[in-house]
Amino acid sequence: MTEHKPFIMPKPESAKFLAELEECINDSGYKIDGIWRVKDWQSTARALYADQLVESRDSSFVTGFESHVWMLNYLFGNRSLILTLDAQETSANAHLSMLEDVFAIKQKFRRNMKGCYDGTLLTLLDLSKIPELKYNGQSGLLGTSKGGVFKPLNNGSYDGSWDYVYFKYVHCPEPERNMKELDILKNLGIFNQENIITPSDWEIMKYQKTMIPPSEVKG
Repeated sequence: MTEHKPFIMPKPESAKFLAELEECINDSGYKIDGIWRVKDWQSTARALYADQLVESRDSSFVTGFESHVWMLNYLFGNRSLILTLDAQETSANAHLSMLEDVFAIKQKFRRNMKGCYDGTLLTLLDLSKIPELKYNGQSGLLGTSKGGVFKPLNNGSYDGSWDYVYFKYVHCPEPERNMKELDILKNLGIFNQENIITPSDWEIMKYQKTMIPPSEVKG
């Protein structure tokens, strides 16, 4: 049953780090008790963020979302997973405390990863070269700054409309949104029997660093 379960969704760029994610979950006193495949991560992400995308008065949020979706799909594909979690001890905390704990696991995992908030790895996209997005980034010349003096790169050949994208690795709703997002996933058909990842497939997926269960590709 998934009605009240906290969940974490590894994004496409997390395929290489499934074992590390499970270790982070276990070290925090929780365990994975259900794994479902997500064959269309892009559509699922749009459904989860639909209200924010429609209601957002901040164009940078929409631009950031679209840039993020485009980059991940281009670099890592369109597959994801849903991991439902439970406490390792039977004397689990109250439901709200569990949701807060799992949200903290997301933050902890992100802090431990390269390319997240600390700027170790950032990707700059020239949105003027991606017309299907139809969003504008920060126009100007990509360059370097030393002592407050801007120096363009390569005589201006990097002039464009820029947005930076960093990896987020996992999605986990804020506690007050958990039920709403579970309902969205249920309505999308994610929690169907055919999407269940078996323990044996999960072990192979962690080893092979893939979001695709081997039973799906067997002849």
